[in-house]
Amino acid sequence: MVAEARRTLTSLSLFGYRVDAVVANRVFPATGGSGDGDGWLAGWVRAQQAVLADVEESFAPLPVLRGPYCAVEPVGAEQLGALAEQMYGDLDPVADAPEHGPFDVERSGDEFVLTVALPFAERDDMDLVRSGDELVLSVGSSRRVLALPSALRRCTVVGAALRDGVLRIRFEPDPDLWMGL
Repeated sequence: MVAEARRTLTSLSLFGYRVDAVVANRVFPATGGSGDGDGWLAGWVRAQQAVLADVEESFAPLPVLRGPYCAVEPVGAEQLGALAEQMYGDLDPVADAPEHGPFDVERSGDEFVLTVALPFAERDDMDLVRSGDELVLSVGSSRRVLALPSALRRCTVVGAALRDGVLRIRFEPDPDLWMGL
């Protein structure tokens, strides 16, 4: 399940969605409800805590919100609202959102650099193709067609690199399409 959550985060980022937190649902209480600490449920609690530690490490700096294991599924706005309050507490995902978007264009010397946040993406699973005024970016089985902004339409792709979950695509102005820089 953790691997699927990573793939989902990559796909959401590819399509420009910001993720403010990771939700771990149906989490047992840390005590496991067993007085001796060695019971059957305590073993499940220990196993779940190990997975949660991996989740927190994998998805940092995103917070991992823990939804408690409930006897019945929360259904309806009132129960879901109470669960959200319990999980989010004082956390304000809007205030804590990154200042930059999932896509940014910056000028770097004579080049432009388009950055795309792609956490957990692997270079071998990616493909990048320029098609007219669009950039076709594939990560695994997900594909996104990006309409290039005006400035980048008049440029040529000169390189791309994936580092630390960020794809940086370098563009160089095409002298035949630019009056002068």
